[in-house]
Order: sequence, then C-alpha cells, then structure tokens
Amino acid sequence: MSRLITKYEDPKTKKKSYRCIAPDCGETRAGNAAFDCALKHATPCKHLEKFSPEAYHDALAQSGQSSLGAQLDETSHRLPHGQTSLDMVPIRDQGKKIKEDAHQLFQAKVDHIIMRLICVRGLIPNLIDSTEWKELMHVLNGNYKPTSGDTFADKHIPREANYVREKQIEILRRIDNLTLTFDGNTTRKPHAIYTAHATTPSRASYFLDGHEGSDEHHNTQWVKGKLLKVCNKLYINNLCLNSVLDDSIGRQKELVGHLF
Repeated sequence: MSRLITKYEDPKTKKKSYRCIAPDCGETRAGNAAFDCALKHATPCKHLEKFSPEAYHDALAQSGQSSLGAQLDETSHRLPHGQTSLDMVPIRDQGKKIKEDAHQLFQAKVDHIIMRLICVRGLIPNLIDSTEWKELMHVLNGNYKPTSGDTFADKHIPREANYVREKQIEILRRIDNLTLTFDGNTTRKPHAIYTAHATTPSRASYFLDGHEGSDEHHNTQWVKGKLLKVCNKLYINNLCLNSVLDDSIGRQKELVGHLF
C-alpha cells in the first residue's frame, strides 16, 4: 500500500490524511488508510500510470487476481472433469481448514451473484445494507454473512472490472482483423467522455478504455495518444497504426484546405 498512497497534511488546516503517491494527483482521503480504497483509486488513476507505471500495473494485477471472478475461476480449475460445482456434503466431515475454505468459496459465489445483480440488473447497492435484505439472506441460508454495500463499491466491483478487462484483452490478442473505434459524448454536467472499443470479425464488441477529457484539447495528437495506448495493450504494431493515423490526418487537412 505504501507504493500507492502516502501521508499528507493540509498546509492550511493541518489536518492529516492520505493522498495518492503521484504528485500531480490531488486525490486525498481522511481517516485510516485502507488497502481496498487505495487499490480502487490506483487502478483508474492516470497520474499514477504516468508517475510510476510499475506500481500502476502491479495494482492492476493485484486487483484482478483478488477479484471474486478470479477466485471462482481458480476453484473451477481444481474441480474434477465434468463437475461444475463443489460438493459440500463430504466437506462437513473434514477438518477445520477445509470447512473454512468451503465457506469462503460459498461466500464468494453468493457475493459474485449479488455483484452481477448490481452491475447487470441495476440492483441498488444501498438495498443490501437494509435490515430486510439481511433478514432475507438469513432465511435463505444462515451460513451466508451479508456483505456491506461499501465492500461491493470499494472492493468487489472495481476488482472484478479489472479482472474482466484482462480476460477481454487475452481474448482479443488471439484474434486477427480487429476494428478499433473511438467515440465521444457529453454528460449533462457537461463532461466529455471518450470510449475505445474493439470489434471482432464476428461483430462482438469489447469495451477497452474510457477517457474523461473535459479540460483537454481533443486534437489529433490527443486522439492518437489514446489509440496508441489501447494498441499497446493488444500488442498491435504501433508503426502500422501511426501510418494509418498520419494518412488520415493528411486527408483531413487536405479536405479542410479545399473547403476554406
């Protein structure tokens, strides 16, 4: 955690807190240092990526490897061929360590389903902190210990996002003839949001990266830099992309010249 955050004291109020290790990042958080919160901030922090690429990529790796999906994926590889779930009956007669591991797996499975309900079906995270939700979980299975909404927001969801993203990149690296798209839009505030997607020949589209560019000039070099960054993740030849982008830029300048 010391590679991601550092102690900070406000020069005016003298209040002590923690801040991102990257000098250009102004993110601070009061209270005790928490690894989950530090990891949640580090993985999307562009300032940390520039200041310490090694710490940034280590944070991404740690985040993905400790996700619920990674835990369940690792467990599935240990199951006998053809078996899709862990048989809990024999475990009841085993030692304490095996029981603890089985309970941890059960907890992870339930949390993974709840996380999907939040991210895919729109379940409100505040609902899982309610008395009624905890009562429902206890009635369904008293062995499940309800996980707080903050744990989902600060730990499970950000880590799962990094895990899924790395799995997507692994898939895309094995596919030829990808189509890279870069599109922008504005929110109601308004803020400029740009997204990068890769589409396969079978027309399956994968979200790769997002950029908040409200205070930046969206010129050719800015767009080119974002696209090259995505290509680095996919191991695409940058020389080829540079040539395509430069040729596109040249045609745009020529068109503008004819118009004016």
